[in-house]
Amino acid sequence: MTLHTQFITMIAIVISGIYLGFATETFRRLMQKRQGHKFARYSLEILYWVVQTCLLFYLLYQLNKGEMRFIFIPAGLLGYSMYIVLCQKWYVKWLEKIIYIVKTVIGWIVKGIDALLVQPVIWLLKVIIRCSKFLYKLVKKIVYFICYPLLFLIKKYIPKTFSNNISKILVTCSTMIDNLKIYVKKLWTKWR
Repeated sequence: MTLHTQFITMIAIVISGIYLGFATETFRRLMQKRQGHKFARYSLEILYWVVQTCLLFYLLYQLNKGEMRFIFIPAGLLGYSMYIVLCQKWYVKWLEKIIYIVKTVIGWIVKGIDALLVQPVIWLLKVIIRCSKFLYKLVKKIVYFICYPLLFLIKKYIPKTFSNNISKILVTCSTMIDNLKIYVKKLWTKWR
């Protein structure tokens, strides 16, 4: 490894230490508010450090074909300590502001999607259901108005066993319709 390559590698490792400070601060802040299983938190922590290690070794491989020297460890620690001393206070402030801005923008987007897409669809579904109920009642009344006189006239000529079977079928259908109404009401209350 030439002296020039070593110098470039040292500077890159110092900058990587500073980057590691920024990334670790961001990761800690994002994981601070998360509540969940310890297994998930530990898994994310391990995944974070594996990704950071892979990035640093990839950088090292690109700079000097992956040749590791002992002096690179203090160089990385120097970069990280430079971040702690020089950048941490202002970066934490800016990170909080950025997180607040991102949360606000995401809240606006969610409210906009709700107002422009979700609420109109819910309103349209309510209108369709009310119209279908109205049409159902209207058709039911028309059929009843037309068929009732006919049934009254035909009832005299229908055998008793046939009319009993028809009444059993009507009772069964009525029970099925009642059960369907209960199921639709349950679904409707869940959607609200």
